[in-house]
Amino acid sequence: MNEKRVLLIDDEAVGMVVRTRPGVRPVFVSPGHLIDIDSSVRIVLETIGRFRLPEPTRLAHHATTTMQRALDRRVRPASRRTYPDFVPG
Repeated sequence: MNEKRVLLIDDEAVGMVVRTRPGVRPVFVSPGHLIDIDSSVRIVLETIGRFRLPEPTRLAHHATTTMQRALDRRVRPASRRTYPDFVPG
């Protein structure tokens, strides 16, 4: 069902490459503080929803993107001057 391969750096296992469903790009899973690789992969697979990424990660990305777009709309940059406009003559 889920294709998994060990991710090695200098012959040390540092994570797993996990294909969450057939025909999609894999997700690279690495453990965090006080968790092992197998538990990390299990949590990722348990939180996969309709999309390739785990739902908490996908929702966090969506929230930050939405907030950034709102900030970009509120802060209007001053009119930009081109090089000849500010060079003393």
